[in-house]
Amino acid sequence: MEKFKASEFEGKGVKYTFTSWRFTQGEKSDLEQSLAKFPPDKVAQFIDDLEMICLHAKSYLLERDVTFQRAERKRMLNRLKKATEELEMVLDKKIPIAPKNNIFDESIYSDSTEVLEKESLRWMMISASQQMKRISEIIQDTHNTPGRPSTNTATGDLVKVLAVGFKNYFETPTGYQTSPQNPGSGPFFSIVQIVLAALDLPCHDPSRHIRAALEAL
Repeated sequence: MEKFKASEFEGKGVKYTFTSWRFTQGEKSDLEQSLAKFPPDKVAQFIDDLEMICLHAKSYLLERDVTFQRAERKRMLNRLKKATEELEMVLDKKIPIAPKNNIFDESIYSDSTEVLEKESLRWMMISASQQMKRISEIIQDTHNTPGRPSTNTATGDLVKVLAVGFKNYFETPTGYQTSPQNPGSGPFFSIVQIVLAALDLPCHDPSRHIRAALEAL
């Protein structure tokens, strides 16, 4: 079964594409069995949320998505740089955009209201230039950060998200089951294993990640 599914619809002349991610029927059955003690309607909603979480987790891990994101960030940086440069050329009076070729020449305004509007426009341009520079810095910082996380980091982050979701839907998760006949295999432990396996992440013993997630709750 192909877990990724793209759906398209068109509205007002624009075509939209949505990507979804689905568990196999076997994985969904395993999840339902592990959560059998909880209300079925909550279990169904939780599994729907898990599929959305898995979509984002898988997209985050895929190299093709990371490559696309880096290319988009580079494109944004180039456009922001160009826009900032052009705005500063206006501020430096190198590009005329007003009568008499000087938006900041007070002599072209007939009254104080126009002078005030002119000054307001100038400060808006200065603010816009500063904000675009700050946005560029943030994007550049993101761009310089390795785009693809290690499997270990990604797994740990994912388990933390799962722990929060499990707590919100059902109860505070534990990394074990009190029954001595079945140590280490409580409902949450099983859910983590099923989700990690579905995402092709190491799933044999997620206890270390689970402990870290529970400490972070």
